Amino acid sequence: MKRLIALASLALATTAFAGSTNLLLNNSFEDLRGPLKGGGFQEWDFFGNISADENLEIIAQDGMVSVKSFGGFGGQGVQTDTGIFQNVQVPDAAGKSFRASVWAYSPSTDPIAPLDFSDPNGDFGHLPLLLLQFQDANGDQTGQPEVRVFDPLVDALDTWVESSVEGIAPAGTTQINFFCLLITWGDFPGTLFWDNGTLEEVEGNPCPEDADFEVADSTADWAGFMNVFELDGTTYAFGSDWAIEDLTATFDDGVPNVTMSAAEIDTGDAFWYQNGTGGPGAAGNKLMEANLFQEITGCLNGQTVTFSGHVQSNTLVEGSGYSASIFIKDFAPDFSSVVETRIPATPGPFTISLATIDDPARPVQFGFTMTGPNVWPGDAAAAGTVVFSSVPGNLGCNDADIAEPYGILDLSDISGFITAFTAQTADGDINNDGIWDLTDITLFINAFTGGCP
Repeated sequence: MKRLIALASLALATTAFAGSTNLLLNNSFEDLRGPLKGGGFQEWDFFGNISADENLEIIAQDGMVSVKSFGGFGGQGVQTDTGIFQNVQVPDAAGKSFRASVWAYSPSTDPIAPLDFSDPNGDFGHLPLLLLQFQDANGDQTGQPEVRVFDPLVDALDTWVESSVEGIAPAGTTQINFFCLLITWGDFPGTLFWDNGTLEEVEGNPCPEDADFEVADSTADWAGFMNVFELDGTTYAFGSDWAIEDLTATFDDGVPNVTMSAAEIDTGDAFWYQNGTGGPGAAGNKLMEANLFQEITGCLNGQTVTFSGHVQSNTLVEGSGYSASIFIKDFAPDFSSVVETRIPATPGPFTISLATIDDPARPVQFGFTMTGPNVWPGDAAAAGTVVFSSVPGNLGCNDADIAEPYGILDLSDISGFITAFTAQTADGDINNDGIWDLTDITLFINAFTGGCP
């Protein structure tokens, strides 16, 4: 239903500019086109109510001129779009990281309206967005990270506010569209000024922007480690790196989630099976501690690390010897000791935190553990499974029912969606395409107005 937040993307959030070259031309909107050329700004295309602030209604963020934009006054419940954009040819963009930034200003004399999807007439207010549109040679979109640039309930009026969005250009990307968009529903007044845009290639830094993480999809930097014990659970046999699929862990990026189940061993001997031959239904002879995790060294030390997400389901058979948990671990540099926090995988949302030791040589891991006897291939399902995700399971009655109390569509769901959409988290991406756009807003509105069955 919704897209998982990939830690691979979060880990690139703190970046260094690659040469600090702004790929935009006339980025400060100082060069104007004459009336015979249709007005506007050199190097920029536009539509809707876009003009140069030549009357100096406000002080530009950079230079003398800024872009003035406002809605189309289309009538009650009517959506109008106003935008200015520049297409930049970047033939070798695929696989590289780019950051788009722009400054926005809402004057107290004509402020934009807050976003409110609860209006029964469809007059939802304003939604200003900065879009980083990746496109192929035909102009077809390959990806579109975006960010809401101004929230009148949060950001100060009469103040320039900078917003940035970053993304990795997908395969096939040869051009990038830098797009400033103001969406208006209804006849709301309100002016938004834009200035000083930047589009730059950035180089990844293995350190994340902060120490808050969510469950990630299969493209993130997951690893597997198996600790093997005798059935008493205390006598250690060995431990080693294992492939993720051998843990057993399975990602489904379409749902999205990761499912963990009992470790399957297809070697039929007395070390692994009590009957000494293995086979369907054979009782395992080892207790397996399968760890699925991500590890970061040199970045998270001396701060509080938080790991959050959802346990969509836990069907492990009670009393069967199987259990699952969620952890954060802070290891000594040689892995000889560890400080950790751990909670059971109880269905529903989870959040755990650990204050790490201030030593950059210490590796920090966070992830999941599945513990229980090994089984013959094909027998794992009988022991049950645990499903982890950054989004809830099927708790709500439809796509709009994203907040408690489930089964009721109310202001909590509206507030939750607006927050998630603005922050570009999973609950705001209704169609799970990794893009937070008008499609998600429309799907949410339709689901909300449709009501619970």
